[in-house]
Amino acid sequence: MILVTQGHEKSISLEVFIKSYLCLSLAKQKQVKLYCYLDSLSHTLDSLNMAYQIHDNKLIISSSFLELKLIDKSGSESLNCIEAAIDDIGDLDILLTLPTSKDQFNGQSGHTEYFRKRYNLRDIPMSFLSKNMNASLLTDHIAIKDISKNITKDSIVNKVSILLKKYPQYKELKRVIFSGINPHNGESGQMGSEENEIYAAIKILKKNFPNFEYLGPLPADTLIFNGYDNRDLIIFSSHDQGLGIFKQQSGLLGINITFGLPFLRISPDHGTAFNLYLKNKANYQGCLYLLEEFTK
Repeated sequence: MILVTQGHEKSISLEVFIKSYLCLSLAKQKQVKLYCYLDSLSHTLDSLNMAYQIHDNKLIISSSFLELKLIDKSGSESLNCIEAAIDDIGDLDILLTLPTSKDQFNGQSGHTEYFRKRYNLRDIPMSFLSKNMNASLLTDHIAIKDISKNITKDSIVNKVSILLKKYPQYKELKRVIFSGINPHNGESGQMGSEENEIYAAIKILKKNFPNFEYLGPLPADTLIFNGYDNRDLIIFSSHDQGLGIFKQQSGLLGINITFGLPFLRISPDHGTAFNLYLKNKANYQGCLYLLEEFTK
């Protein structure tokens, strides 16, 4: 099953999900369960001008019957839905978290940080996939001044090992490509020697995972011009270094994916778009792409 959590109650999250869900075949719809608040769901459905019923924990729209778990706990709706889904999730289930804002996590700065703290797994990497690109980050939601000190041989080995153990269960991988940290890869030490941590980590990864090819580190500004395909995993050093490229290449058809938890966690790679809430104008193609990829 795919357990879907509603995201921020005043965002486009439920809109893009409902529209995407209704595009699925009936067989795929049966694999999905939504964790949400009744009022939040009703407000979105009313804005979509759809005839619907909510009865016996099911949302009924035409011939579609979406299983619901309605939450009524006070506090952050986003977080309460996630925690309710985690209470129910099995090892083979997938958690789909719809977009929310960082202020909904009681001090954590986002989904990935919340899961790291909850499961005491600090090296869970933030990763992304699309039809044409697979990417992961060595650092994510931290200040630029803290990037280099958080990229160590051990952290690289730990994060990439999680990816190489789990990623091939969902997508074929052939090569692992590393970007450098400094401009021009440090110019042989003239601009910095942090790339040495990557070289040292690659030696260990080659020994532990010999079935993959390893390339890099390469200068980040020209990395994508070296050629890559959808069997390559590109490891970027930081959030904006990687996501600028990924979003330009993938647009809305990107998936934020978390490996290394007791279950797989996925999310559309876009935000809340509060300005479009209840306007029935949100682009749902990213959420549909995600659902099509992970339903059978």
